[in-house]
Amino acid sequence: MRSLSAFILFPLVVLPFITDRPDSSPQIKSIYTICYKASMKDSNVVKGEREWYNSYRYDTQYLFDKKGNTLQIIDYDDNGQIESKTNFSYSTEMNVTRMELYKYVVNKEVLDRTVKYYYDRYNFCYRDTSFNSKGKPTIYTKSAKDYNQNIEARKVFRINNEPIYSEIIYYYDDSTIQKTEQFNSNNQLEHTVNYFKDSLGRNAGYYVISGEDTSQYIQTSYNEEGYEIREITWSSQSEGQVTDYRFEYKFNVYGDWIQKLIYLGDELQYAVERYIEYYEEE
Repeated sequence: MRSLSAFILFPLVVLPFITDRPDSSPQIKSIYTICYKASMKDSNVVKGEREWYNSYRYDTQYLFDKKGNTLQIIDYDDNGQIESKTNFSYSTEMNVTRMELYKYVVNKEVLDRTVKYYYDRYNFCYRDTSFNSKGKPTIYTKSAKDYNQNIEARKVFRINNEPIYSEIIYYYDDSTIQKTEQFNSNNQLEHTVNYFKDSLGRNAGYYVISGEDTSQYIQTSYNEEGYEIREITWSSQSEGQVTDYRFEYKFNVYGDWIQKLIYLGDELQYAVERYIEYYEEE
């Protein structure tokens, strides 16, 4: 997301950037994503230098198994050299059990950290532990869920039990998050994040309440095919509207988007291109 991602912790989610697809479509094997700074000239897209936009880096490749699980994420720098690799392992229940992050130093692969995840019989992740490159634990998270109230509480600790965040509480509606409350190490409420849905139950945005002020508000809208086409962000109630992004897509014959144009108002800002490889049909 934006700057809030440094302060708000979410349950483990691996995002493959794959939307619902027809059953007849071939299974995606890999997606190579490139994000450019872009402009429009004579109705043509003019691509500039590679530049980040939110979750889209310069060059990123996603590798999938035939079940659609993300196996590996490879990030490249602006010179086309591998910058990092993230590997994922899964249980038979399709839960992520292990994540390994490798950094590249002078083209040499070096393990940076490992994260292990543990689940209960309901496939709820009740604990995860991060290990440094030497295999020593550095941070661990304990979670507990009240299945009757559909509430999850997560506590994040350093290995010496010094809290990073005292507690983060998630309130669910069915399987989706309705609200989170984040407390500091003194158990004081820092901010509340409220999520809302559209009429079809899709994520339509969220707003953040810090003290008595709404410090950030994001609203998302979709087209009939379920693709995000607009995102409006306000930084606070007092400042009003900050950004209004629009999104346009180009699709391949299988219905997977291969180009995403990102406009700020009416001005083109970024072009995201995806090169998709498919598994051969058996």
